[in-house]
Amino acid sequence: MKNIDYTQIKENDEFHRLKPIVLQELLVKVQNYLLEYRNPLSLPYDIKFQIAIQHDHRDEQEVEVNHNWNSKRIWDEPTHYALISPISGNTPGFWNELQQSCKNLKKKYTRAKPYSDGRIKIGASVLDNNMEVWRIFLKLYSLYEHVLYRFGYGESINARKDILKRATPIAEWIYINLQYINQAQNLEELESLLHKLKNTSVDFNKVSLDFPRISFLQNHLEFNSPNGTFEEVIWQNNINAYAKMLDSARNNVINEKFLDYKLKRKPIPYFLYDSIHLQDALEFVDLVFDNNLDKIYFLKQYLKDYKEAFGMEKTIQAPSFIKKRGLTYGKR
Repeated sequence: MKNIDYTQIKENDEFHRLKPIVLQELLVKVQNYLLEYRNPLSLPYDIKFQIAIQHDHRDEQEVEVNHNWNSKRIWDEPTHYALISPISGNTPGFWNELQQSCKNLKKKYTRAKPYSDGRIKIGASVLDNNMEVWRIFLKLYSLYEHVLYRFGYGESINARKDILKRATPIAEWIYINLQYINQAQNLEELESLLHKLKNTSVDFNKVSLDFPRISFLQNHLEFNSPNGTFEEVIWQNNINAYAKMLDSARNNVINEKFLDYKLKRKPIPYFLYDSIHLQDALEFVDLVFDNNLDKIYFLKQYLKDYKEAFGMEKTIQAPSFIKKRGLTYGKR
């Protein structure tokens, strides 16, 4: 049996091909592993992103780490405010500021409200103007949307109550429209198709495929399915997963024929998104991540000690999977 050090970032084992006894060893290690904050990640520095941390803290100055992080009143959300990060990338400065922002919020509240979301914007220029890259991303997302939803629940084992209000799944829509996606002759046709989606798990309405090099604010994807959180480790893990998914789509490491073969199966129905689909999760991490440590981090947040809340309407807290630093936080 191969002795694998799963936490070595330079190693890249194929988890979905492990023999049962080795896979069992891996899963035991995942079960016992606690996630820590990393600075920086192994992300390409050309990938830009922005986040919005929803909260109810009325004193903006207490949660703003500097003038680049703005706490704004929001009117169409169940929470009253959102702390908006600057547009940034994989820099030590950003990760330090994110950690401090979460620390400031946790001084007032133990955790985010159970109905808040954790939106992440990522610059669409990472996919450039390459039709094949866009097709691969859409097919990849469709196949593993159910995995991303459960992963994105973060410190909970199920979705926030009103997740479908702004994050309707799109896997089935992509499956139904595969013919049009495959037949699109240019990016303008694809853009017209994607702009029909409203209030979905991925928002394409700020994507400008005609001009992939224009400003971030005019050309980005918005991922809406993650639950809100004040845990910096979860924010970092979420950003890493979505960014690495886009990066893998552009780097010609995913075989589109494999995705087409997998898409012969109808998508997992939404009512099963809260359940664990281990083989799909193992496939996803092998397709998207290029090192074992990233895979471990994703699987730990996805598996959540194998707890499930099938059919539960109330958001249920998962067993803690983050290594604590001995900080004392306030109450909700």
